[in-house]
Amino acid sequence: MLRIILIGYGKLAEGLINGILNTDHKIVGFVSWDRRKKMSRLEQVLFPDKLEKLRKKANIPVLDVRSVNSYDFVTKATRLEPDIILIGSWGEILKRHAIDVPIRYCINCHPSYLPYHRGSNPYASALMAGEEYTGVTFHEVDENIDTGRIIKQEKLLIYINDNGETIRDKCSKLASEMIPGLLFDIENNRVKLQVQNEAIASYYRRINITDGAINWDNSALEIHNQIRGLYPWIPSYTLHKSKMLLINKSTLIETDISGYERGTIIGIVNNGILVATATRGTALFLEDISIYGLSKLISWYYLKRSLLTGDKLINAL
Repeated sequence: MLRIILIGYGKLAEGLINGILNTDHKIVGFVSWDRRKKMSRLEQVLFPDKLEKLRKKANIPVLDVRSVNSYDFVTKATRLEPDIILIGSWGEILKRHAIDVPIRYCINCHPSYLPYHRGSNPYASALMAGEEYTGVTFHEVDENIDTGRIIKQEKLLIYINDNGETIRDKCSKLASEMIPGLLFDIENNRVKLQVQNEAIASYYRRINITDGAINWDNSALEIHNQIRGLYPWIPSYTLHKSKMLLINKSTLIETDISGYERGTIIGIVNNGILVATATRGTALFLEDISIYGLSKLISWYYLKRSLLTGDKLINAL
């Protein structure tokens, strides 16, 4: 039986816990970012933390430390005598004294097919790049970002209607399914380490609000990849007269857009708008639209009253 310290939060950490619970191995300590500390008691009741609920149900002990690079973490973690430290979504780059705590391996679960899409949000990075596949990679942790030797990895197909949320869910599920095989190989000394190919490595910086600015000179596919890649973290946006439209969903539509200037609204259906693009024969159907700074109700009223066929949407930057 392997003794595991888990570091992480969100869907990926949830997937890792579920994967470990399907084995005979044991999580002896868990370090996680507690988002509830900034929430009121009412919000904690209305929006329960699924990861915390899972932790309590599985009776996983919390390792309460300020930082995984702190002396406090090293001291407490060493006492637990872990075979493995396993990381799934974490903002800190581990220092050597933390990496050296486990008896066998310090492992990061990165939701991309490394060495492609290193960095803080590989879900968005892979989608915005228009990749046909991504994946999940378990690799040794070193003192750089996602550069350690690969222990195990699998590919995951990306479909045209996938977005950041669906890919995150699929990667978390795949990670969970890979865990039993990973731990079996480690326990039985069957791990084969593979050095990453730096010549083909890619890295994307942390996404920020400027990534959401739509440029109607880009192709329909580029804009679609931008909108779906940034969701649910950052809305994409464009200008309609003096208002900023926030857009969370898009669909590629094959239709005759000859005679329409790119960025022109060519149709309005229910709560969505069909917009001409720079790609011949392809428009974008935009949905889940709101107005920056306005309530949902006022946004709905504006969209119903003010968006008209023939209106031109303007580049936000």
